[in-house]
Amino acid sequence: MRTTYKIAVLTALAISLSPAASAGKKLDSPRLLEPGLPIVATAPPGNVAAPLSASTPRALTMCSAWMTSDFEIDEFATNTLWCECEDMTVRGGFYTPLSKSVSATVSIKDSTGALIAKADGTSAPETAITPVRAEFGKFAAGFYKVITRIRQGDRTVSQSFWFQVTAATDPQCTHCPSTGQ
Repeated sequence: MRTTYKIAVLTALAISLSPAASAGKKLDSPRLLEPGLPIVATAPPGNVAAPLSASTPRALTMCSAWMTSDFEIDEFATNTLWCECEDMTVRGGFYTPLSKSVSATVSIKDSTGALIAKADGTSAPETAITPVRAEFGKFAAGFYKVITRIRQGDRTVSQSFWFQVTAATDPQCTHCPSTGQ
């Protein structure tokens, strides 16, 4: 029960520290995205979040991972349906009490299990939740599995989920530019 409570608190903290305040809002124009897998601190050095100081996990802990896009910012959970015209980004977070370097890998596989895209990054963890962001761009219509792995020494934590990309001509993708067909 305490472990579930800790995970819930860490997830809520990760969401509250997220840089986008307009969660779930449609954007008028695409955001500027940086390529790669940046692992950046969300709080200045020396800041300690109250839930972590009240009950700090003793080992590397995965907070959450989800999908978002340049059209719709999802800061809480992933949608299960996206459109071909959207630039996709995987977001997540982790916490560790250790100062050893941490590596993150985000892999995306298609429904056959073939690797479609992969991003890697390494960083020194901060005292607060450390976010992970991997920007992948557009995907063809189909079903995809996201696998996020965080490693520190011999400990690995991970999370996976599925999402669907539908054709830009689908009625749910009215925000996509006309394909001329």
